[in-house]
Amino acid sequence: MNKSLLEQRNKMKREKPAFIRQDAYKRKRLPDTWRSPRGLHSKLRINKKGNAKKVSPGFKSPVEVRGLSREGYVMHNISTPSALTNLDKNTDAIIISAAVGNKKRLLILAEAIKKGLRVLFVKDAEARKNELQQKFIDRLDKKKQSAQQKEEKKKEAEKKAEKKGIEKLANEKSAQKAPEMSAEEKKEAENKEKEKLLIQPQQ
Repeated sequence: MNKSLLEQRNKMKREKPAFIRQDAYKRKRLPDTWRSPRGLHSKLRINKKGNAKKVSPGFKSPVEVRGLSREGYVMHNISTPSALTNLDKNTDAIIISAAVGNKKRLLILAEAIKKGLRVLFVKDAEARKNELQQKFIDRLDKKKQSAQQKEEKKKEAEKKAEKKGIEKLANEKSAQKAPEMSAEEKKEAENKEKEKLLIQPQQ
């Protein structure tokens, strides 16, 4: 790892202009990605003073350090924990792919910390790992709580249904008994009338 070349590259990058397509700032539909100007009267093409810089020799980084990180590590885009097996902590650094989910990200971080590998674009790998672990714990707790709530609601619904069934049966029984009671009452009323007739004094 050549530190002087890295310093030279970093210095060059600080002074390097942003090469943007001609008139990209004027038209919304044009992206900023560099395209060589081909216009006959293009001031950018003929390097007129006061215009943007054109891509030309001299802006390229030194070959030995091209593609390395700022610290001089070889960068590897990682999407599986098994991809870390052949990496060396002294020369290699990893970037966890954006397409990786949190479960696999946690496994990659744990393996990288274990091997002592540098994780780029993560301020504190250990803190990030703990944060992801806490997220999973919270999610499991939430799932348990929701399952308990569902179970409680189910039990309440069953109790209500049972109570309704008992009330329905009681109502049906009372409805069946009602005509029998009315017949008994009629008999009692008839007996009372007969007694009244017997008790009444004869004229």
